[in-house]
Amino acid sequence: MDKYKKTFILNIMDYVKLNHAVLKELKKDYNVLVTQSTSEDDNPQFVPEYKSDLWGYLESLDGELACAVIDDLLGVKEEDLKGTVLY
Repeated sequence: MDKYKKTFILNIMDYVKLNHAVLKELKKDYNVLVTQSTSEDDNPQFVPEYKSDLWGYLESLDGELACAVIDDLLGVKEEDLKGTVLY
């Protein structure tokens, strides 16, 4: 993807409620959602990212950054999902 297309895509993204339809779309290009929110936050804001070595990335976090694996979230009941994601 060229630099200008990436810039355009970033300019039209907005936070939307986390749900299975959005997660399925995000899964096409990303594999993890990261957030600065804490586990006590009722409405965490996630940003999708792609990590080529996902499990290595998760092991390296050491509690510094909260994250959720998209495949894992797809296994959660939709009514139990909370937060928003940049989409």
